[in-house]
Amino acid sequence: MRILKTISLLFFTLIALPAIQAQTVRCGVSALGVVLHYDGPIHKSAVEVFKNGKPLGSLRLNKSEKAIENALQSWEAKLPGYPEANDTLRKYLFQSIDKATQTEAIYGKYYLSVKLAIGLALADEAGKPDDQYTATRDGQTVPVNWERKSAVFAEPALAPGKYKSWYGDIESSWGINPKNELLFTRLFRKGHDSTDFRPVKNILYTMTKNGDSTMVIARDTLVPKLSYYQYSMVGFDFYGNASKPSPVMMADNLDNSTLPVALHFSAKENEAKNQIFIRWKIKHAERVKSLVLQRSNYSNKEFSTISQLGPNDTLFVDEVSNPMEAVYYKLLIYDLKGLLDKTPMVPMVSHSKPDVMPPSWVDVQWENGAPKLSWIISDRSARGFKVYRTETIGGNLQEVSGFVDADTSFRYTWRDTSKYLVPGRSYHYTVIGQGKGYTESVPGPFATLQIPDNQPTETPSGLAIRQLNENTVFLAWNTRGEMIGKPQGFHVYRSTRKEGPFSRLTKGPIAGENAYTDTLDTLADTLYYAVSAMSKTGVEGPKSMPIALKRTTRKGIPFILARATEAGTELSWAVVPDVVEVEIESLNPDGQTLNLGRLKAESGKHLVRKQAQETALSFRLISIFKDGSRSQPSAWLSLTE
Repeated sequence: MRILKTISLLFFTLIALPAIQAQTVRCGVSALGVVLHYDGPIHKSAVEVFKNGKPLGSLRLNKSEKAIENALQSWEAKLPGYPEANDTLRKYLFQSIDKATQTEAIYGKYYLSVKLAIGLALADEAGKPDDQYTATRDGQTVPVNWERKSAVFAEPALAPGKYKSWYGDIESSWGINPKNELLFTRLFRKGHDSTDFRPVKNILYTMTKNGDSTMVIARDTLVPKLSYYQYSMVGFDFYGNASKPSPVMMADNLDNSTLPVALHFSAKENEAKNQIFIRWKIKHAERVKSLVLQRSNYSNKEFSTISQLGPNDTLFVDEVSNPMEAVYYKLLIYDLKGLLDKTPMVPMVSHSKPDVMPPSWVDVQWENGAPKLSWIISDRSARGFKVYRTETIGGNLQEVSGFVDADTSFRYTWRDTSKYLVPGRSYHYTVIGQGKGYTESVPGPFATLQIPDNQPTETPSGLAIRQLNENTVFLAWNTRGEMIGKPQGFHVYRSTRKEGPFSRLTKGPIAGENAYTDTLDTLADTLYYAVSAMSKTGVEGPKSMPIALKRTTRKGIPFILARATEAGTELSWAVVPDVVEVEIESLNPDGQTLNLGRLKAESGKHLVRKQAQETALSFRLISIFKDGSRSQPSAWLSLTE
C-alpha cells in the first residue's frame, strides 16, 4: 500500500479574493440566516453592528484558544457539510491569531466557521435580504456591503468531466458553472451495489483554470482495486449554501487484464437422481456481479434463463426436462461494467424420463354455444396435452379430449362439444401435460364454467389474493369483459377451511368493481376465499374455486401473566427484542373488547386497578414493533374472581 502525504486541508478555495486594505463588513444569506463578517485591519475596539437602526451585536477578534475551540465545535455543528477545522488547521489558526494585524493574516480567514469562532462574524437568524445593516467603530462608519442576497445557485453548479485511474486510485474532473462563486466542493460516492451517495473522506482536491473556465480535480485514493463507482459533486459558497448534486459520473479502476474468464464449464447427467450437474470455474470472479445460466433445445437460438447466480457459485443442479433430446446450456457473465459477450456453451443429452410440468393459466369461456378452454405451455418438454372434466372439485376426473399435440405455439385451445352438458350446472376443467418420455404431469389449475341457462351469470375466474399487512388482504378477479349473464355485482366469501362453510363478507353485491379489501378479524393462519357473481335477476351464481392464503404475521409477545395485589391485578410479560410498545385489551363478560391504553414494552408490567377488574376478567396484549407494525394479539388470559 502506498503511503500518502498528510493532507492538511480537505477543502480548497476556488476563488482567490483580492487583498483587503480598507475595513468593511460583508453580508450574505446563509442557512444560519444573514451572516455578517469583518474584513480589514484589526483594532482593539469592536465594530458595532446595527439592524434597521437597532443594535445587533459586535465584531471583535477573540484570542482565547479555549473559547475559539468551543465556538468552532458549536458552529461546525450548525453548518452541515461545511469543512471542519481539522487539527492541522487549528494549530496554524491559533499561531496566526497572535501575529495578525489584519484579517488577511489569519490562517483560514476565508472559512465561515473560523470567522464565526474567532468573533469576526455573527449570524442574524431572523435576518432577511431586505433588512438594512450598518456598522461603526469608535463612532466612525464602517461600510457594509451585501455579497449574496440569495441562496440559489445557477444550476447545474458543477458538471462531470473525465476520469482516469492508476494503482487503484480514481481521479475525476468537474467543470464549475462560471455564474457561481463556489468556495469549496465535496465529492460523494456510491458503489455499484449501494443505494445511497455518501461523502468521500480524505480526498485530495486541486483546482485548475483554462481561460474563463475552472475545473475541480478530485483524487479518490482510498478505493480498492477492481472498483466501480458513481460519483457526484456538491459545491458550497462562503456562507455555507450548498448547490444541488451534480449529474452522476460513472468511474472505475478496472482494466482488461482482470476481465473474468470461464476456465471450466461442463454438464453431466446423474441418472439415479434424474438431474444434470452443471459446474464451472471463473478466473477473476471478484469482478463478477452475477452469473446467468440459460438453456435451449437449439445451439444458436431460443435460450431462456433458468437461474441467476452469485459470483461465488460454482454448481447448479438442473432437473432433466428433455429426455432423448439434446439440450444446450449457456453461462452469461455480468461483469461490474456490463455483460461479457463471449461466454461458453455446452451441449447435453439426457436419457432419463423425467416428470413434465402441467400447463398454466388454464381458462374456460362460453363461446358459440360450447365451453372453450385455453392454456399456456409451461414446459417445452411436453409432447402434448389431455383435457379432463369433473362436476366436483376433488372428485373423479373424466378425460374428455383426444390427444392435443404440442408444437411451437405458446397458447393452446380446445372446445368441449359434448351434447349432455346440463344448463345451469358448473363444470371444472383441467389440463394434463404429457412428456416426451410418455410420463404425465399432475393436473394443472382448474377452470370453472357454469353452463348458461339465461338466468345465472358465470363464475368469476382468475381470483388472486395478496396480503397487504397483518390485518388486510386484497382480492381481485377477472371478469373477462362481458361475462355471460352480465352480472350486476359480486359477492366475496371467506372460510378457514377449504371445504367450508364460507361466510359472506359483502353486505350487498359489489357493483362496477372486480376487487375487494378484507380487514381480518380472525387469527387463523390459513384462509380460503371465493367469489360469486349476482345476475340482474337476483340469481347468485356458484362460487369460484377457493383460493388459499397462508398468512404472514409477525410474532410479538406470546402471552402475559397475572398476580393479584391489594391494589388490583398486576399483569406482566417478557420483554421481546424489536417490540417497543404494547396495547392492553380487556374482555368484558358481555363480550365487549376494551382498549386499556398503550405503554412502553420495556416496563414489563402493568397494574389493572380493582374498579377496572370488576367488569374485565380476561386480558391480552398487542405488540407494536419499531417500524410501527402490529402483531396479532396474544392469547387471552382469563382470571377468576
